[in-house]
Amino acid sequence: MTTTGQVAVLEKQAPTPVHEKGRRKFRPDIEGLRAVAVILVIIGHSGLALAGGYIGVDVFFVISGFLITQQLHDELQLYRRIAFCRFYARRARRIVPAATVVIVATLFASWYWLSPLRFKAIVGDAVFSAISGVNWRLAEQGTDYFGSTDPPSPFQHYWSLSVEEQFYAIWPVLLVVSVLSIGGVVGRQRAMVGSLLLLVALSLSLSVTVTGGSAPLAYFGSHTRAWELGLGALLAVTAATWARLPQTMATIAGWVGLGMIAGAAWWFSDATPYPGSAALLPVVGACLVIAAGCVKRPNGVEMFLQQRPMQFAGRVSYSWYLWHWPVFVIAPVAVGHPLGVGEIAAAICFSLLLAVLTFYIIEQPIRTRKGLLDHPQRGIGLGMTIVAVSVTLCVVMSTVAIVPGGSSTTSDSLAAAQRAAASAVLVSGILPAVKEAVELTELPPVTPALESAKFDGAILPPSCFVQYMETDPDTSRTCLLGDPNGNKTVALIGDSHAAQWAGPLQSWAEKNRWQMRPMLKTACPPGLYPNYIELELKRVYVECEIWRAKVLEFIGELKPDVVVIGSRATISAVDSSGLRETVQRIRDIGSKVVFMAETPTMSSAVPDCLAQYASNIQFCGANPFEAELGAPARIAEINGAEQAGAIIFDSTPWLCTAETCPAVISKIVVYRDDNHLTNTYALTLEAPLGKAVTDAVGRP
Repeated sequence: MTTTGQVAVLEKQAPTPVHEKGRRKFRPDIEGLRAVAVILVIIGHSGLALAGGYIGVDVFFVISGFLITQQLHDELQLYRRIAFCRFYARRARRIVPAATVVIVATLFASWYWLSPLRFKAIVGDAVFSAISGVNWRLAEQGTDYFGSTDPPSPFQHYWSLSVEEQFYAIWPVLLVVSVLSIGGVVGRQRAMVGSLLLLVALSLSLSVTVTGGSAPLAYFGSHTRAWELGLGALLAVTAATWARLPQTMATIAGWVGLGMIAGAAWWFSDATPYPGSAALLPVVGACLVIAAGCVKRPNGVEMFLQQRPMQFAGRVSYSWYLWHWPVFVIAPVAVGHPLGVGEIAAAICFSLLLAVLTFYIIEQPIRTRKGLLDHPQRGIGLGMTIVAVSVTLCVVMSTVAIVPGGSSTTSDSLAAAQRAAASAVLVSGILPAVKEAVELTELPPVTPALESAKFDGAILPPSCFVQYMETDPDTSRTCLLGDPNGNKTVALIGDSHAAQWAGPLQSWAEKNRWQMRPMLKTACPPGLYPNYIELELKRVYVECEIWRAKVLEFIGELKPDVVVIGSRATISAVDSSGLRETVQRIRDIGSKVVFMAETPTMSSAVPDCLAQYASNIQFCGANPFEAELGAPARIAEINGAEQAGAIIFDSTPWLCTAETCPAVISKIVVYRDDNHLTNTYALTLEAPLGKAVTDAVGRP
């Protein structure tokens, strides 16, 4: 039986199994491939070029799967066991110290520069990053429609570390279990290959399936990314086979693989459904580069990858990856404007400087410290202690952010405050209040409170506003609002931009004894736009087309007096025929139509901005150009609806002056994010909206 001390000595000597004798202990091609991966990610995230640079993360996954499994494979083949304590100690020394330094520094920078309203969410991201679970937090936020408008978290890039650590939390155990009862080197080898092939097949199929249904979940999910690490692991356990490749074939494979990685970075963009099957291009490319490097003599691509700049970038790639994203996120806020090309280059250089300092001061000394190498339990203890300290710091810092503008309110008190605020504006007049808002500089006590503003939407039964995957509108009495016994009916159709009018429309319907039928769906425009691609799903939104057809069929049966429609203006709307056709179909059944023109789009999430610039809230407003009031899609939708006979309700006069669209009007926060009105402010427009509905009834 091999003792722990013997394993420590053998680890230092980097044991090589007999069947892989002569294998290189250091792979300069892999170090250079790390450089390729991190440079692609940084250039892609910078916005300068290569929108598909995010595929560098996939290359990292393959490299990690290869190197870590190679260590585990060697131990299993030599000793038929894995020193779990030593394995997890290596991971702790390698990952935790540098990651924690960046977490702590980013936390303090966020507290100093970013919005205090955002800070509490950022603290939550920091905690999940520290415990390697932020990928699931991001997946949940990404599948939430309203969450998609939030600014990016400075800890968003930690998702890839979380995926890796979740994989390696269970991979050594699965590897041992798969070969535990198998005798002989060949039998164990086959068991490992079989286990990996099964893992890759299951995870890849999940990746393709889930990407087709929910791109954010597929992007951040460890279950949809495990196959990428698994392919790297498969390379490791079959390395002896790749080492026998003819030199010419290895050279060709290396260059083809690097070309596949470069091609993916060049061709892919944010609109690419990812990971799914698209990830095969960079992942297989990375596998080819690594397989080519398994031969004993350096091949063509290695000559490029082993150049000193590439080796240096690869050496500090982990720390550089950690630093680049928080620098990109925080720097524009710190300087007060979006970064120009020169400033982006400076930010890249600054993140590299931080990476070099972190590598030589933190990362390398801890990885090679003799006391931690000889006593792996100390490495694990160090990692656990550092994580505990960082989580404690997060908890403490969550109490230091003070949000201006008044305290948060409960749902009951918020409803009362909404009614009071709306009544006050109706008494004083909306248009004078808009003009006065332009002169306001200091943030007054506001309704809703900034901490509540994000959640200040119309309160509807969940079935009246269905989500991405649902295709059936609720035609039951659950979604019969207003006065259920009313003699007239108004229906509300569209996406969340139609839903923002549900509050005032319901209030008006109750007072005027109308029935109200809301039929709403996430990101689904009412216009008949064939092959409409939803950017969150990154595919044709077939669920929207099915749902819309059923809604129009029900409208034909219901024959409401007035149908109010609205949506966020999309690129598809530049062709106004889609909306014109929908309006015409509704009018053909005898119903009148009110079209809600697109509301202003602000430059950033308004509650966050107000919390950050409480002494200069005009910074959070937008001029008409910034607010996209003249956007071609918006104009096209208005024209299309008007041509088909709809009454146009354009809320712009109650939201903007000729010069600006303020963020606060009459002590009311106007927007709950960067493009949706708060229900509190929408309620102030009940009277003009109701007038549009009654005018529609009287129109021939």
